[in-house]
Amino acid sequence: MTWRRLSHKNVVQFLGIATGMGMLPAVILPRFKNGDIVSFIKSHPNCDRLKAIKDIARGLRYLHNFRPAVTHGNLKGSNVLVKEDGTACIVDFGLVFVLDEVDFTVASIAGPVRWMAPEVMMSEGPVYDYCLKADVYAFAMTVIEIISGKLPFTHIHSDSAVILRVIQGERPQYSQGDFVIPGLWQLLEECWKQEADERPNMNGALMHLENL
Repeated sequence: MTWRRLSHKNVVQFLGIATGMGMLPAVILPRFKNGDIVSFIKSHPNCDRLKAIKDIARGLRYLHNFRPAVTHGNLKGSNVLVKEDGTACIVDFGLVFVLDEVDFTVASIAGPVRWMAPEVMMSEGPVYDYCLKADVYAFAMTVIEIISGKLPFTHIHSDSAVILRVIQGERPQYSQGDFVIPGLWQLLEECWKQEADERPNMNGALMHLENL
């Protein structure tokens, strides 16, 4: 199990597996009293959002730089938990895959459409080279949740309509009241580019964040 081998302060620690609690085994995790990052921001509106964004970027960079590389496949605000000291940690590795198979396909990483990269929506064939860049796209959409307190494309009620508009190139728009410091929106625009190979990797994204 790949998760068992991961060790990073911004990745939720795997403690073990419990059986006998239902039809399926249960993963044992540390307790996070603060809940996920979206709930935490709602109850702590003055928290350091940039720090949380950097924490997520560090966790995702760790996964992508792991050998063999790991793609999360389901990154979103509800899959980022907050420790008592405010540190954000990535969780929910039900869709994690190790990128060491040449037949890795887009069907393997299909997740909620509001965080889904356009190439994942459109492709039916192998996306081995683009899997990590799909995580980069999802990272940008997760940042939208953090700075706005709302879902990506919150003005669009239908998921099918979201798919159509994303494929056509539509992206979230800046709104008054969003927490955005100079340079952050520029990074988001890079991370959600239509062409996967034009997006930065997480090394570059984190470097940009560290310079803000």
